[in-house]
Amino acid sequence: MVLTAHFVDDEWNMHKRIINFCPIASHTGKEIGKLIEQCLVEWKIEKVMCISVDNASANKVAIEWLVGKMLKWPNCQLLLEGKYMHVRCLAHIVNLIVKDGLKKLDKSVTSIRNAVRFVRSSPRRFDYFKKCVETEKLDNKGLVVMDVPTRWNSTYLMLESALKFRKAFDRMCEDEDNAYMSYFQEKEDVGLEYFDGVEGEGEVEKFRKGKVGVGPPTELDWECAQVFVSFLKVFYLVTLKVSASKHPTSHTAVHDMIAVESEIIKLLLPSNISFSPSPRSYVEGVLRNMGESMRAKYQKYFGSIGSINQLFVVALILDPRFKLRHFSHLLKKQLGCVEQEIEERSNEVRALMKELCDAYTQLAVGPQKNEKNKAKLL
Repeated sequence: MVLTAHFVDDEWNMHKRIINFCPIASHTGKEIGKLIEQCLVEWKIEKVMCISVDNASANKVAIEWLVGKMLKWPNCQLLLEGKYMHVRCLAHIVNLIVKDGLKKLDKSVTSIRNAVRFVRSSPRRFDYFKKCVETEKLDNKGLVVMDVPTRWNSTYLMLESALKFRKAFDRMCEDEDNAYMSYFQEKEDVGLEYFDGVEGEGEVEKFRKGKVGVGPPTELDWECAQVFVSFLKVFYLVTLKVSASKHPTSHTAVHDMIAVESEIIKLLLPSNISFSPSPRSYVEGVLRNMGESMRAKYQKYFGSIGSINQLFVVALILDPRFKLRHFSHLLKKQLGCVEQEIEERSNEVRALMKELCDAYTQLAVGPQKNEKNKAKLL
């Protein structure tokens, strides 16, 4: 288990330090909570605002167990008694949403992956591919990269790089006496990969390293990949943004969540639905099914603004570019909330900000001077 601390020093500089890296005997919530508590005690860390974890059910139990223990500490300084300590990792949720959509394009993605694997499998094949690139007069900087099947962002980078060399792959198909076409008739090689499942539980998934008959990529496969890469760019940029550690990211979390939903909705617009037998219409139909699947997954985690940690909303409001009025605007224009819900949400956030102000006032001046100095700080 790895535990990374993010903190701000006295000069307002952000820092990131790995404070624990150790094996874990059991993945139960209680055992995870014990390891986190032990690490905090060893480092004498008493101020913890929140802990960001993935969506494994054991992590939720771990946070609840840890909060219960920390509240009993003599010098406990949990913010609002740890009510908002549990933060779901946004990058992990995006990963789950996209992986669910990738299942709809399994054939196209697998065929391109196999084509890339052929190129990267030996120096001789790689040189053959480079000759095709030169013949087609393509920019040979970067070339193609392999992906990790269980990490969608690496699949995005693989597809993006492969599309730049589509003509080179097509040229290899035109050569009758070459190993490229025969490569796709080789025996199937099945591997096992342990990964976090949809619900966050550990699962073992079979992925094929050379599916017989899947490939070379057809025109339809390239068309699917082209549209898919354009669609995934927003998800890729959001993942990069929320994974940053050298600057704050919490104030953009609400906007990132809305950007992801807007991109999914684009696949569900009536203009994308067509029943003609053209390849383009087929691609749009596949992408629409993918959008429906991703939309269902999105609703599970971000069904309403209340389903995310409200500290993200506070961070948005504290950004001087936005404030509370902007939050109300997002509720109305972007999330389609009615006036009553907008008022309720705004009042809830306003009350939370007052709670936070009171809590930080008490930490700053002490309980005895709290009431006297609260008005000045407000």
